Amino acid sequence: SKSRGNVIDPLIIIDKYGADAFRFTLAIFAAQGRDIKMNIDRIEGYRNFINKIWNASRFIFMHLGDNETPFIDETALLPEDKWILMKFQAAASKTAAAIHEYSFNDGANELYQFFWLTFCDWYLEIIKDRLFNGSIDSKNQALAVAVFVLEKSMIALHPFIPFVTEHIYQTLTGKKTIMYETYPDNLTFNFTESEQNMDKVLELINSIRNIRGEYNINPGVAVEVFINTTSKDLENIFKQSQTMVIKLAKISTINYGKTAPVGAASGIGNGFEIKISLEGAMDIKGEITRLQKEKKAAEKDVQLYGGKLANSGYLAKAPAEVIEKDKITYTKAKEKLDKIEETLKVLQEKQG
Repeated sequence: SKSRGNVIDPLIIIDKYGADAFRFTLAIFAAQGRDIKMNIDRIEGYRNFINKIWNASRFIFMHLGDNETPFIDETALLPEDKWILMKFQAAASKTAAAIHEYSFNDGANELYQFFWLTFCDWYLEIIKDRLFNGSIDSKNQALAVAVFVLEKSMIALHPFIPFVTEHIYQTLTGKKTIMYETYPDNLTFNFTESEQNMDKVLELINSIRNIRGEYNINPGVAVEVFINTTSKDLENIFKQSQTMVIKLAKISTINYGKTAPVGAASGIGNGFEIKISLEGAMDIKGEITRLQKEKKAAEKDVQLYGGKLANSGYLAKAPAEVIEKDKITYTKAKEKLDKIEETLKVLQEKQG
């Protein structure tokens, strides 16, 4: 039995966050054999996902205007176009399999990861330059792919998010309803090589962005990057996408096989090493001061949680879930401390 007032009223939640957000939250929590513990913050987070879908569709509608949707010409597609088609094909296939196995949480999570992180954060960001400044053919192919992926994504998401997907689908296609569509798990794109190459390029961009974040380099400052790899094929892949890398990673110059200046920040990827010159890219003295403060805070956390986990009395009395949480907190604090010390060492060497 339940006492009045100690449960969540679904009608209130729907009124505040929307039926789609609430439904998607339930779906993504619905692991088999698991009791769902509702969390308002999670519902709010998935409402943000609904907003992300809506904003992505508005961005595409803005560029489509009153024109008819261009047709996809596979011979004219660029690597990023082939990449997103392969990523959607995989996501739709995995989601369909999850639905058939009643693993609704896996299906919902698959589409969440694809639409937000892959389609919005990567593909739409990559094609912005083509949509605003590209040739007619390049713009049309980017738009054709974006519309295709948006439409198929609405069909794939419809079982989880029925209302927004129906509205976007009708607006995009002019058709009466999404309900007659076949689930898009039967696509047969075969761009495996392009997909793998783009994955490598995006790993490079991520590596550069991570270094920029670790060293607190101003996002508006273009940096000089040094790339070393023993693979000529990998170097060629990077060079073919160099314009994209320069724009998305905010780079002034890319050097291949050259020696970086002393004190350059470094990172390692799958088959390559990158270094970023810090000369003129940041306030080294100010960053050292900031990191020293962060180091003290991280040392306190390591000492606090390390002491707890070394205390046999505490381990004997504390609940297992609390101990596990402390272990995670300690591990993260230790990793943060190690990273701060590594960054400080580079900056102090650079400062001399």
